[in-house]
Amino acid sequence: MRQIIAMGGGAFSMEEENPLLDLYILAQSQKEKPRVCFVPTASGDADGYIQKFYRCFAKFECDTSHLSVFKAPVDLEGFMSEQDIFYVGGGNTRNLLILSNSFNVLRISLSINLCATSNHTYLENE
Repeated sequence: MRQIIAMGGGAFSMEEENPLLDLYILAQSQKEKPRVCFVPTASGDADGYIQKFYRCFAKFECDTSHLSVFKAPVDLEGFMSEQDIFYVGGGNTRNLLILSNSFNVLRISLSINLCATSNHTYLENE
């Protein structure tokens, strides 16, 4: 099942002590150990934001990674197709769309049946 769950804040970035939204998202994947990829592009790949993601999700039964369009994997399409959940962090939506388009993230997202949006959105890959 493919789904987009949009939130206007909350979750690990704002309520580190309250994991209910993060746990809900993980449960939606219906995987024992989902692969969760954080996409911090809208925040300019802020290092503190990335580290907070890893610290918070280390408490859960999941495999974590992040996607930086500035340091993208050589096989970006392969990397993206291996993920179960994309967590698209908040920030500047315009920058997110411009950079994602420049690095073909949007084209790849469409080719593997994903959509992209910002402001704390989880995207689940079928």
